[in-house]
Amino acid sequence: MKVTIRHARAKLATPLYVSACACMVLLLLLKVGCTNSGRFAFNTTASLSRGLYTLTSTPTDPNALFCPSGPDQAIAIERGYRDQSGECPDGYISLLKPIAARSGDTVVFCAQGVSVNGILLPNSAPQSVDRYKRPLSHWPYGTYVVAPGTFWAISTHNPRSYDSRYFGPVSVAAIKRYAHPTVVFP
Repeated sequence: MKVTIRHARAKLATPLYVSACACMVLLLLLKVGCTNSGRFAFNTTASLSRGLYTLTSTPTDPNALFCPSGPDQAIAIERGYRDQSGECPDGYISLLKPIAARSGDTVVFCAQGVSVNGILLPNSAPQSVDRYKRPLSHWPYGTYVVAPGTFWAISTHNPRSYDSRYFGPVSVAAIKRYAHPTVVFP
């Protein structure tokens, strides 16, 4: 009987120990990133898996950290999609989104979602309202060839992500850094 109780405690203690170690490693990575001018971002949004991302200048990385501009910038601020105290020229934080289509890719956008080069992206159908039930206007339906110097940012992780479904292609000049996952939690 004592063996069973100890075994049950060990089963409980192991996940707690592993979780505590993982948190300490994340904190250490964040500390190192800050003190060495490293490039890490901790994503807490639902647009991508939550966790730690390494920021790079490598254009082939799957995600981009960028500053929206024009009307999309104003909508994102007005609706609270972006927080203040950020690195963008407007003083708000940048968006971290997956790069779904790059220069030369063909994007087909319709009510069923976004297809890139003939492949329908999961969770990419446009929503008519945001999570607070406010009306949401989408980019015009159609077929687009991604122009040089632009990309489409589409979250396949979250069907309610504010991305190119609503603001269309993004200028590569708006990218602050590229990113790839380091330690993420699906």
